[in-house]
Amino acid sequence: MTQTATTNASGVASLSVTANATSGAYVVEASIGGVVATADFSLTNNTGAASLVAVTSGNNQSTAISSAFTNPLVVTVTDSGGNPVASETVTFTAPATGASLSSVSQTATTNASGMASLGVISPT
Repeated sequence: MTQTATTNASGVASLSVTANATSGAYVVEASIGGVVATADFSLTNNTGAASLVAVTSGNNQSTAISSAFTNPLVVTVTDSGGNPVASETVTFTAPATGASLSSVSQTATTNASGMASLGVISPT
């Protein structure tokens, strides 16, 4: 996307910009026709606050009592732009009564891909 600005009497051109919904680093280049050199701005769109936690894998499993489930419970945490949110603490909470896990509440931290994983065992 290209936007233009006109220099003022002092030779200064300015442009107000807004980050889009995609996280990451990028360079914005300012140039003028007939001049080879450019002015480059290094910018970064940071991930927003966590807004969604979704099941990634590990759903719909069964196992014998006192046995580990085959697959861990995995969730992905994203911001409002769908970007993964790293270093977010996710709390996994099982029912306190009836069929449940060996530990009712456990936590895991999301990785760089926004994923948190928990291996679980059914109680005795």
